[in-house]
Amino acid sequence: MIKTDTLIIGAGPVGLFCVHQLGIIGLKCEVVDNLDKIGGQCIELYPDKPIYDIPAIPECTGEELTNGLLKQIEPFKAGFHLGQRVEEIKQEILEITDLQKKLEKIKNIKNVVYKNGLIKFNKKSFKFNSVIQEAYLNRISLSSSGFYSTPKIHFNKKMFSGRPFLYFCYGASVTEVTIDTLTGENIIDRVDILQDAGKAINPALELGQIEGGFVQGQGWLTMEEVNWKPNGQITTTSPSTYKIPASSDIPKIFNVEIFKQGKNKENVVNKSKTTGEPPLMLAMSVFYAIKDAVASAGEYKVIPKLDAPATPEKILMSLNELKNRIRSVSYTHLTLPTTPYV
Repeated sequence: MIKTDTLIIGAGPVGLFCVHQLGIIGLKCEVVDNLDKIGGQCIELYPDKPIYDIPAIPECTGEELTNGLLKQIEPFKAGFHLGQRVEEIKQEILEITDLQKKLEKIKNIKNVVYKNGLIKFNKKSFKFNSVIQEAYLNRISLSSSGFYSTPKIHFNKKMFSGRPFLYFCYGASVTEVTIDTLTGENIIDRVDILQDAGKAINPALELGQIEGGFVQGQGWLTMEEVNWKPNGQITTTSPSTYKIPASSDIPKIFNVEIFKQGKNKENVVNKSKTTGEPPLMLAMSVFYAIKDAVASAGEYKVIPKLDAPATPEKILMSLNELKNRIRSVSYTHLTLPTTPYV
């Protein structure tokens, strides 16, 4: 009796391919075939006949296909029993079988090495491109998912103290705006940003993230207004009612730089810092520039009332409220500008 991890009946191309797939995960195979040669009916019936339906191989003969598969499974040292038949298959069921032990070993394998286009483990080498191609052709997913637990974060409820983040991101922005005092419309004339991205992995990518995050924040604070009916039904449910930034809303002058001396002190990849969301907060400079422009209409004597998002309607309402408040407190020496732009 032969003991093995896997028994394959049939030494044809499918059987040889199974030897390869099982060998990759460390399972020993024994192959039995009633014919006296490896290759099955593919070799027996048409060794020289062209075959056109093999994935990734435009044309080959049965013999070429068999020889290619044999070369591919050489590292796995499968046992072949030709001209024989399987009389009996007996499964050994133990508390923990050898197969389970091997699978557990594979699951926890740590000595996998990728170098020069080769995957190496258990003293075997595989071409990375070949493994990926075979996985794709056989519909084997190579993706993985998981949950990241940020280290060093803690909170003491009794002391009401702790550490909320692994590290902090820093940035500064200066914004110049023009508002129309007759309509409340505004234009962002210029924005200058300096962002700490740590030791950036890809500066071009980081710049795009900073610019995109800023414009997203700009929309959040100047136009993305959410409204409801008295019964609680939301009315801003689509682009026709919920306004988001367009290409025409991008600042006319948009200067973005990454802080060149930046470096993350924590143990992270390349000592970089995230730039996906932090730049969004820099757009507060847009909101306060608008508020400052409204205040200039009253010569900065009164602090304007302006809520986010600073839509044209709210800017105009803020200007009118400022005007009325100036009159009510007898600031007779103050007058709103006669020109429509501030």
